[in-house]
This record gives sequence, C-alpha cells and structure tokens, in this order.
Amino acid sequence: MLGLEPILAEYKASGEVDSYLVSAPGFGGSGFNSGNASLTLADWSERDRSADEIAQELNGKLRGQTDAQVNASVPGAFQRGGGNSNSVEMVVTGSEYEDIYRWLQPVLARAQENPGFSRPRLNYEPNSPRLL
Repeated sequence: MLGLEPILAEYKASGEVDSYLVSAPGFGGSGFNSGNASLTLADWSERDRSADEIAQELNGKLRGQTDAQVNASVPGAFQRGGGNSNSVEMVVTGSEYEDIYRWLQPVLARAQENPGFSRPRLNYEPNSPRLL
C-alpha cells in the first residue's frame, strides 16, 4: 500500500480530495495481503471534475502498480444495507392520515422535478396501519 499513498497525496495536494485513508489488512479477514483506501472528495464547488472522472484517471495511474492489483470505483450516491441498492425510502409519521398525505405532496412534487430521481412515488396506504 506504500506505493499507493504518493498517488493519493497528489489528489489531496491538488484540492480535489479533502482526505484519504489507507488501511491494511483489508476488510473481511482477507489477511495481510489485502488493503483498502477511501477518499473523501472536495465539495462540488471546490473541484471541476466528477467522481467518475477522478476515478478513471486514478485507475490509469494505478495500472502502474506492479506489486498489487488496485482498482478505483465510485459507490452509488444512495446506499443502504449492503450498498446493493440505489433506492431511497422515507418513512413519515403523524397523527392524521390526511395531514401526512398533505405534507407529502410538496416533497413528492420536488422529487418529480429532480432528474436525479427515477420514478418517485408515494406508497400511501391510509387503511393499512403499521407498527414501526
């Protein structure tokens, strides 16, 4: 992992990365021949490139690593559980079903206006009470 740190330090020095963490051994009990690195990118307002563009360039630089197989990847924007889902779920509670429905209308309208969301919808079932 020592050969990786100078490469990551370049991104920190450029201002595209706020911080990075390199750890060995890696996760999952892989033993001492594995590792993990995590980068926290600078805010969008402080950089010109997307996470995908940075990862693509980083992968090009990492191909030069002869002592390890290294790959940069960008996780999905929304993760829950094991990170295998890109869905977002919001649970809203209240004392009156009509109030809840009314409160959700502006939230749904804004989500539908946002091209980053795919098929926003309500799962509104006023006659199916649930214990949470």
